[in-house]
Amino acid sequence: MECALCKKIKEREHIVYEDDLVIALLLKEAVAQGHVLVTTKNHLTLDQLSEGQIVQLYYAANFAASIIFELLKLDGTNIISTNINDHFTINIIPRKRDDTLDFTWDPLTVNQTEMDSLLERIKDALPIEREIEEKTEAVDMDEKRKEIITETENYLIKQLKRIP
Repeated sequence: MECALCKKIKEREHIVYEDDLVIALLLKEAVAQGHVLVTTKNHLTLDQLSEGQIVQLYYAANFAASIIFELLKLDGTNIISTNINDHFTINIIPRKRDDTLDFTWDPLTVNQTEMDSLLERIKDALPIEREIEEKTEAVDMDEKRKEIITETENYLIKQLKRIP
């Protein structure tokens, strides 16, 4: 039996973007107008993807989110990643001020011993050591932006300008 996502992909409707690995679909049954689903075309979950494939998926999602943000004049987006029906998926959910979407939940309180134990297990599982450098001097963001901006701006540069 064919999975629901494979069926939707085979319908070839409302395709926003497509390459050999990725397909991005504008959803008709959406959480909000402009909801885009970026997913693997074949059954591949996150743990089966190479680093390059993950970058490819998130690049497509970032590009789609940027365009939707600009076109629909949004106040924000929610990006939700998950494995569904053996496909890695990235949902791009458009957000406007005072929309009726509610992503709240009651936070779980973890005791300090469990928290310390989990922290150590995560650190031990990291494949590389990462040191956090303390910045001693403040960065002038206006100067930093001037360094980044080039004669031909791409959509990534436009995103940087939106950062408050």
